[in-house]
Amino acid sequence: MEEEQTGTHTLAEWKAWYSEYRPGVLELKSGINPVPEDEVVLERLWLPADGKLPKDTRRHTGLVWINKKLRTPIDGLAVIVAKGNSPLLLVEPGAELKPPKPRPKKPKKGGQMPKPALLKPPFEWRCRLCKQEMFSDTTPSHCGRSMRQLAPVSKEGSKQFSDFMEQNEWTFMSPEDSTLLKQPGVVKSEQALSVAKEAGETLEKILNEVAKEVAPKFELYNEQTDRVRVSDLKTDDKFCRVFSKIGKWRDSEMVPVTELPSGNVEIGHVFDAFLSQSLDDSVGGDWRPGERVEFHAEELGITIGGTPDLMFRDIPVETKTVTFLPHEGDQKQRKIFQYKWHGNYLPQVAMYLQGADREWMLLMLVSRQSGVFTMLPITGVKMKTLRQRWSKLLKDDELAGQVDAYRDDIESEE
Repeated sequence: MEEEQTGTHTLAEWKAWYSEYRPGVLELKSGINPVPEDEVVLERLWLPADGKLPKDTRRHTGLVWINKKLRTPIDGLAVIVAKGNSPLLLVEPGAELKPPKPRPKKPKKGGQMPKPALLKPPFEWRCRLCKQEMFSDTTPSHCGRSMRQLAPVSKEGSKQFSDFMEQNEWTFMSPEDSTLLKQPGVVKSEQALSVAKEAGETLEKILNEVAKEVAPKFELYNEQTDRVRVSDLKTDDKFCRVFSKIGKWRDSEMVPVTELPSGNVEIGHVFDAFLSQSLDDSVGGDWRPGERVEFHAEELGITIGGTPDLMFRDIPVETKTVTFLPHEGDQKQRKIFQYKWHGNYLPQVAMYLQGADREWMLLMLVSRQSGVFTMLPITGVKMKTLRQRWSKLLKDDELAGQVDAYRDDIESEE
């Protein structure tokens, strides 16, 4: 058997191959019932961590473990494992694996949506710059800027993230092995793809080595702001809404958020907090938390700022968690992904690149279903479209007046 063995072989042959190329005390964990004997023929499924997908080989990017701690595979899957080595996934030839059924949710009384959980004062805050934390009933300032509000992770969010960590391993899928190279804005140069692959491989190692603990709190997003941000200019409706309100917001005290996010919104925040905490806990290396960038929007006459989630060396990295990566989801989910790609990801990356004065940065996409993530080098291909849209929006006299008033207010402070 060759080093990159594929296809179908008996379980005994697979064990022998694994012992030769992935030394250690191997174990067979089986979700196939009955547990296969050594003479049973099994087909190998390819993991993203196994490298480039060979011809005529099926890839597996979904769940491996129902219970990662107990090493219980999903139904229909047999796994050969040894400490410190990648697992070998085996199925009966041609078998299609079905994702485990979600745990049934408790019915809600009267069929009504639950009310959002509420935060009560004193609220917890963190400085955007020096990271000092404090409690206050109102929005405090520190290092010359309003502080970011913090919220505790809910019991439901904590359990959902804990289940994710228990059932999955962080697995990097190189950009060449993903289905996303044809997406608009993706850089296909050898140098950019090499950096993306290196970034993904080093981050995979960090994430699988740090303690698998749920971050106790996360930073809340508050639409109310005293400064226009990158996130305020990604879509036309957000652009109009923010400029119509920012004058009143600046004349009044910032109101703390009291309604806690839930569901996928909260989980997205929890993922971000985990990534940031993991990098804080890792010693040295090329990764660190994101750094604020700013650029001057000539069409608006104002400076726009924002903070990418992470930095790999001197390259900004924006992270996005998705329910499924495109190759994992159905047609409806792929359409949703395309909408987010064009309406959210590309505009945000384009503005960050203006501030970072770079030709490309990295976009990290994480599947909440499987723990598979990919890293893509992205250009500011959307910037020209954004500038054209801003110029078109300013043809509205009322909106143009609101932008002018904001600009004059900012200039009077400087």
